Amino acid sequence: WSRSRGSTPDVMNVVNQEMARRSLLQAQRCLEALIATAGSVTTPSVCIEEFGRVCSLFGPILVGSSNFLRNLVEVLRCNWFQGPISGADALRLLKDKPPNSFLVRFSGSTSGCTLSWVNQTQSGRKILHVRVKQSSAGFSLPTEDPSVYPSLPALINALVMQEKLRPTSLTNPYEHLFRETLADMGSYAHEFSDDWAVVGNSLSQSESPPGKRQRLTDGLDMASSR
Repeated sequence: WSRSRGSTPDVMNVVNQEMARRSLLQAQRCLEALIATAGSVTTPSVCIEEFGRVCSLFGPILVGSSNFLRNLVEVLRCNWFQGPISGADALRLLKDKPPNSFLVRFSGSTSGCTLSWVNQTQSGRKILHVRVKQSSAGFSLPTEDPSVYPSLPALINALVMQEKLRPTSLTNPYEHLFRETLADMGSYAHEFSDDWAVVGNSLSQSESPPGKRQRLTDGLDMASSR
C-alpha cells in the first residue's frame, strides 16, 4: 500500500478496504481456533464434530451471506464465552465469583451451548447449568418468559440488563486472536495513523441503565444440563 493524500472519500475507501480485510482475517482465525486440531505445521486438520457444533451454534452457512462469520466473531469477542470447557471447568472458574456471575460454554454431550451461573439462595450457594434453547426464531432459556432473541449475545445482554446475570471478570480464551489481527496490519496502520485518528474521533460510546434484578432460576426447568 502507498499513502495517498487524496480527498476524504479516497481515504475512506482505503479504510473500508482495510477494515474488510481485517474482518475476514479475524473470522478465519476465530473459525480455525474452534475447529482446527493438531495436524501438520502448515495444514491443521479439521474436526468434523467440532465443525458441526460450530455450525449449529453460529449457522446456518448461506451462500452470499456473512452472518455465520459475523456471529462467530461477535461471540468470541465476549469474555463470558469460554468455548469447549467441561462442567468441572465451569465450576472451577465460577467457584469464587459473586452471585449471578456466569459463563457460556459449548454443551458437553450435545450440540448447542450451556449457561452456567452462580445461584445464591437462603439455603446456600450453588452453580447451576441450563441448556440455551436455539431455534430458527433465535435464542432463549427454558423459562416461563417467552422472549426469544436474535443472537446469543442479545440473549445474554438482555439477562444482564434485567440483572438476572451480572458482568463477570473472566479471561477471554480467544483474546489473542484479535491482538494478532491488529499486529498483522504492520506499518500500514502507522502510515495511516492521522487518517485513522480522524475516523476515530467521530466515534462515541453510550451506556444503558440497568434494569430490576430478578432471580434467573424463576421458572427454570430444574433439569440441569452439563
